[in-house]
Amino acid sequence: MFDRSADLRVESIVIGISHRGKLNVLGNVVRKPFSQIFSEFTGGTKPVNDVGLYMGTVYETLHLSALPNYTTGGTIHIVVNNQVAFTTDPQAGRSSQYCTDVAKALNAPIFHQISRVRNTGVKPEILNTVGKAITTLPDTFKPHRAVKKIFELRRQMIETEEGIDWAIAEALAFATLPMEGNHVRLSGQDVERGTFSHRHFVLHNQETGEKYCPQDNILLNQNEEMFTVNNGSLSEFGVLGFELGYSMENPNSLVIWEAQFSDFANGAQVIFDQFLSSGESKWLRQTGLVVLLPHGYDGQGPEHSSAQMEYFLQISDDNPFVIPEMAPTLRKQIQECNWQVVNVTTPANYFHVLRCQIHRVKQLCPFPYDLIQRELKRYSNAEVTWCQEEPMNMGAYSYIAPRLGTVMKTLVRGTVEDVKYVGRAPSAATATSFYQVHVKGQTEPVEKALQLETINNPF
Repeated sequence: MFDRSADLRVESIVIGISHRGKLNVLGNVVRKPFSQIFSEFTGGTKPVNDVGLYMGTVYETLHLSALPNYTTGGTIHIVVNNQVAFTTDPQAGRSSQYCTDVAKALNAPIFHQISRVRNTGVKPEILNTVGKAITTLPDTFKPHRAVKKIFELRRQMIETEEGIDWAIAEALAFATLPMEGNHVRLSGQDVERGTFSHRHFVLHNQETGEKYCPQDNILLNQNEEMFTVNNGSLSEFGVLGFELGYSMENPNSLVIWEAQFSDFANGAQVIFDQFLSSGESKWLRQTGLVVLLPHGYDGQGPEHSSAQMEYFLQISDDNPFVIPEMAPTLRKQIQECNWQVVNVTTPANYFHVLRCQIHRVKQLCPFPYDLIQRELKRYSNAEVTWCQEEPMNMGAYSYIAPRLGTVMKTLVRGTVEDVKYVGRAPSAATATSFYQVHVKGQTEPVEKALQLETINNPF
């Protein structure tokens, strides 16, 4: 197509492309020198850089195609099998037979070309029983050899009770709830396998293509409807809205929506703003919906790093200058907040949070005033510092600082001005995709937080 365009004296070509396959097209189709491609990943003087992926706006682009001042005079859309990498199966990604059916709304011509298919908090005894059930596969089932190895390692974790990781902790939490009569529903992009290839709730027989879900085979004659896991379509707004409504119908159902990456939650912003954060205060309707937002700085750039927890903390409705009634028997702090923000740091934390056996494990909102006071009393001469990996204008700092100040004022330890900050400097972007810059941003806050000298704000 490029060569033919050159023959026809086309002066310029504008390409919009998904991130997977982008470098291949640049190097082998556009013939951009590989030296230029590699140089863009070395860092240079750019402080942040963009990440190599973008949001698809196919439907919106099609509807703009013939509008005055928006039309390009014609666009060629090349769809290669529409396999969205390993994100979702076509059956879970759309309702029509072909992804190109959306163009029928504009009477646009669609041509199909067949291409080559290449070969390519529970009792230990209960946890032990459940753990064996979810790590044992039928003798006749032939999983992928890598998945088989994963399940063998999980079985070893259960038998030795050592090395419990995030995936098995989550699986145990989900598996114990149906035994107690609670329905579990998990949805989102690629949740069956897990974005990071860690979950494997739905396995595929490599010989027959048959599916097998270990979570459906914990109890004898178990009702498969007690546990539901399904890959959602590529719409954060639509799927989260559906799960919100689903969660309000059954209080005995643990309904979970997981963002493929935490940054993608902004695609469902209106659901968070209008329904989740304020629904109870507006309509007196509660929901137990759990939203999982994978958050962490691994050098993957501004679209694969941050849940922007500062948004969720700033929109919480607790008063930063008043310490509430903390008596566990009253549970007022939990009942009177509009939502809970929890940053779990161990598999055990994650297990207990999902089962709601504890309420203040790595919990930021509602703020654990009682636990903070207890710890500060133990270190009466210590300097109080908040350390985070996010930039200063993001993360939990702006939420934590006034509340720490309130605790310190109560203990006559100072005010909010005495709360020191250690972390990245303020930034417009959430993260960098330059590895060297990322490593520097990770190591410097740790070194500064552990230094013996007094920490001076702001950095």
